[in-house]
Amino acid sequence: MSCLVCERIAQIQNNTNPYFVKKLDTGFVVLGDHQRFRGYTLFLCKEHNATELHHLERKFKLRFLEEMSLVAEAVHNAFTPEKLTVSCWATAAHTCTGISSLAARATPQPPARSGGCQKKRCIAIAPGQEHLNETN
Repeated sequence: MSCLVCERIAQIQNNTNPYFVKKLDTGFVVLGDHQRFRGYTLFLCKEHNATELHHLERKFKLRFLEEMSLVAEAVHNAFTPEKLTVSCWATAAHTCTGISSLAARATPQPPARSGGCQKKRCIAIAPGQEHLNETN
């Protein structure tokens, strides 16, 4: 049985994942395939066979959690939700983080991709840092 996260990471590496946002030190940021809530984002851990957060080596785990927090902040800044929900779970081989932005109304369509920065829709890691990606 193949690993879905590994397949998605391979798509990112082959430039065929249309929802890829940014490669970070410990994982990959992607928009969710389905946008029940606009801005639904996943942070996929690079470590294979880490089925639980506590299975990660301490230094890597702390960096993963820090980057997860930065991604959550970027999602909040880009989509300005009423509430942000961050959850961490594991597949059969990867630790993943899901970030849902909750608003009064759900938006069923994924955001359109854009080649240029649209300011409010740019996802930046932190002030003064490189953009995670430019979405519309």
